[in-house]
Amino acid sequence: MIGCVTPLPLEEEPSWVLTNDDGAELLVFRESGSHTKFAPLYFGSETVFTHRLNENEYFQLAVRPGEHKFRVGGNGAEPAEIAVVLESGTTTCVRLGTRADAWVSLIEIPYNSAIEAYALAVISCPSKVELGTLRKVSGKEM
Repeated sequence: MIGCVTPLPLEEEPSWVLTNDDGAELLVFRESGSHTKFAPLYFGSETVFTHRLNENEYFQLAVRPGEHKFRVGGNGAEPAEIAVVLESGTTTCVRLGTRADAWVSLIEIPYNSAIEAYALAVISCPSKVELGTLRKVSGKEM
């Protein structure tokens, strides 16, 4: 732990539980190169954070098909949200990151938690080669 930063709690998201094999696959990843490389990002639903990712990590998750709201956040700033429609039998890839322009505001106005400094986007899935440069994790490690 660094300074007064406390890790966010991770919880289960009951609405993601599959009742059969018709799930949609979600691949969530975080590349390197961010200005927050030593701070984890937290991923989850609109109500709870379920996973934690450091740079160069990814995890895969089977989720029930349908519309979901996902969010990414960390300590000291407002989480970012995105709505995604997941289809049965498909893989959807979500990249987590930070917004460089927002961190300047955090320096100018210390500890302004209303600033959305995080970003997530649905993008084309990384190739097997690109995925091979990332470490697969459960996302539950603290």
